[in-house]
Amino acid sequence: MFLIKLIILIIVFYIAAKVFALLFQQRSSETRIKGKPHSPSLDLTKEDVEDVDYEETKQTK
Repeated sequence: MFLIKLIILIIVFYIAAKVFALLFQQRSSETRIKGKPHSPSLDLTKEDVEDVDYEETKQTK
């Protein structure tokens, strides 16, 4: 009788360990980031950038 209880207890602990392992594994998989590590730079020079002059206009109500 003792041997049967010991085997059942071992099986219960084994199943509990597998369940906890699956739960913690799912949390770590949510933090995985896929894709390119960074976006390519624009590589602009001063000649590529143009300043803009703004002019104030009156708004009609």
